[in-house]
Amino acid sequence: MKIALTGPSSTGKTTLMNDLLDCSSMSQIDASCARVDIRSLLRNLGLRADGKGCNKEQMRKMQWAILEEKQRVEKTLDSLVTDRSYLDLAAHWLHRDGTDDEETKVYVNQCVELASANYDWHIYLPLGRIPFVPDGERPEDMGFQLAVNTSIEQLLGRCDSNVLVLRESDRRASIKEILLNLGL
Repeated sequence: MKIALTGPSSTGKTTLMNDLLDCSSMSQIDASCARVDIRSLLRNLGLRADGKGCNKEQMRKMQWAILEEKQRVEKTLDSLVTDRSYLDLAAHWLHRDGTDDEETKVYVNQCVELASANYDWHIYLPLGRIPFVPDGERPEDMGFQLAVNTSIEQLLGRCDSNVLVLRESDRRASIKEILLNLGL
């Protein structure tokens, strides 16, 4: 089983992924963590994770590098939990770049196709389910986060996978709801 947690920044995706992987019930599906260290990847490219100081060409280079690394990490795993879906990547491209051109269409469509083909479940953590915590690296502009959130919701509608929307902020209750929906 392949599970992707999806949502804008600071909605608890990584924390929930780690909690989920620590559950004894998850041993039934032998899921591995499929996490791309985006911050390190970007630092190696000489870029900041929040995109500050990047021009359009650098932003696109960054997005393609993240997509390629994500594919490399996930293609070898039969069962996984990831803290970022391909849909997150598409939503960030749409709102960091803001250009409606052919490359944008190709990137977004490729992300939707990969999400449909590679994930059995999308677990969507919407903006506002927990308080936003700035960390100096994720974009702090709440208008940007809201736009990403809206795009993820729309992209989920184009995706061929099961979707669970988690509005509960309590971690234990969230894990229980996920396991129940996964049949574990």
